[in-house]
Amino acid sequence: MAEPIVKTDGTGRTASKETRQRQLIMGAIASIAKYGLSGTTVTTITSAAGLSAGLVNFHFKNKQNLLEATLRHLAQEHPDHGA
Repeated sequence: MAEPIVKTDGTGRTASKETRQRQLIMGAIASIAKYGLSGTTVTTITSAAGLSAGLVNFHFKNKQNLLEATLRHLAQEHPDHGA
């Protein structure tokens, strides 16, 4: 029986939950920058992140929650640009 394929963080270790969530958030930012908010899909996000679409549901439950987490991330990273 073949062993399951496990994506790693590049060091041979399985990536942490926080690492995967950050990758998805960075993928969302890249996708929005390229396609705009209306053109951003789970597929464009995960393609930019280099991850599978199922990880969006696993980590965020849905695209909406991922986009909300992305906005929170941006607000924390750029607090002087808030309304």
